[in-house]
Amino acid sequence: MSAPAPATAGQLKQIMDLFDNSLTSEQYQQFLGGGDLVKAMLARGDLTKVDRKSFQAVLAGELTLPLPEILWTPVGEYAQRINARRELRGWSLADAQLTALAIELQLYPHAGRLLPTGVTMWLGQDLDYNRAEAIAWLKDEVEALGFEFTDYTGSDRTTFYPGSELEGDPFVFPIGLDLEAHRDRENGIVPNQVRPNCPTWPSLEVPWLYCLNPQVYVAMNGTDNPYALAPGLVVGSADLPRFCRHGRKAYVGSLSGSSQWPGTAMVAFRELEI
Repeated sequence: MSAPAPATAGQLKQIMDLFDNSLTSEQYQQFLGGGDLVKAMLARGDLTKVDRKSFQAVLAGELTLPLPEILWTPVGEYAQRINARRELRGWSLADAQLTALAIELQLYPHAGRLLPTGVTMWLGQDLDYNRAEAIAWLKDEVEALGFEFTDYTGSDRTTFYPGSELEGDPFVFPIGLDLEAHRDRENGIVPNQVRPNCPTWPSLEVPWLYCLNPQVYVAMNGTDNPYALAPGLVVGSADLPRFCRHGRKAYVGSLSGSSQWPGTAMVAFRELEI
C-alpha cells in the first residue's frame, strides 16, 4: 500500500490564506500551541460530518461537555475491603463493628461525582499508628495498580488540627465527604482563610477514602478530579497534607496554609442523607 501523497504547494497556500493578516501574534501562538488538537481533528477522518453549530457553541462557551465520571468504589464493598486489611494487619476492629458498617453503608451511596461516602475509622492507640496504617495501605493499593507511591510528610511530623481529633477505642462508621464546596479551579483557595469556617474537618478520613478508592487516587488530574487536602491534619507547624498524582507517581506532600493552589480541594464533611 503506497503512502499518502504530501500536501501540495497550492494546498499549503490555501491554509495560509485562511489566516491572512487578521490574526494577532498571540492568536497565531495559540493556534501553534493547539496544534495537537488540529492533528487530532484531522485524524478523526471525515470532517464534513462535524456538527458545526455544536462545535461553535463549545468554542463560544455556550455548550459545556459532560464531565467524565469518577469511578468511586461501590460503598457495598467497603466493609469487605476493610475486613481484608484488618485480617492482614491485625487491627482491633470487632466483627460486630464491621457488620454494622456494612448495614449502615447500604443506606448511604455516593451522592455525586465529588460527594463520595467515606468512613471515619480509628484503630486505637495514637495518631502515628493510625496514620502509618493508612499510608501503608495506600502504598499497597497504589503499587498494585502499577503506580509509584511516596510519602513526603512522615507520621512523626503530623498532628491533628484543633477540633478534628480522634481518640479512644477502635471504631468505624460511614461519613459523607465533599470535594466540591472548598475549591477554586482557576485561582485556588487559601486554607487559612477557610479553616475557621468549620469546627471540624476531615483528617484520617481522607487517606482512608483513597485506600478504599485507589483507582480515583491514581486518576487525579487537578481539574475534574481534584487533588485533595486533609484540613483536619497538620504537617510540621502549619502545613496541610496534600494527596496528589503526577504521571505514574502518587504521593502525599504538604501545602502551606497560607498558599493558594488551583486544582486542589479542601475536603469537607457533608451530612449523609438517606
